[in-house]
Amino acid sequence: ILVNITSSENKEIYEYILRPEFGLISYCKTMLRNSEEKVVTNTLWILANISQEGAPYDEILDTDVIDVIQEILNSAKVTLNLLRVIAHCLSNLAKCPKRNLEFLHILIENSATILYIQDEEAQFDC
Repeated sequence: ILVNITSSENKEIYEYILRPEFGLISYCKTMLRNSEEKVVTNTLWILANISQEGAPYDEILDTDVIDVIQEILNSAKVTLNLLRVIAHCLSNLAKCPKRNLEFLHILIENSATILYIQDEEAQFDC
């Protein structure tokens, strides 16, 4: 449901769900640490959606989210599908003028890992 809601272009929806009392960002931080790939993937889609161009994303994401994404990238549970979603999420986040250098740094820093995993997945036809 949250993935669908956050894919809406309705500014009123964003203003409502991004209010601190709604707790969406706190929820996302918790869900990113979930062991199920589907939960992590859906959470990353939520973050990608709320950080898409035109969304009021300037202040919604803090270093905790970046740290959790880094944890995922450094963990054994990274799959090609998860990497695709992380790359999409980070590329959306990188559009935010206040954060773009930070997120681009993460993309560049992890590009070797991403390419290696893509190569391994392709090699074994997974």
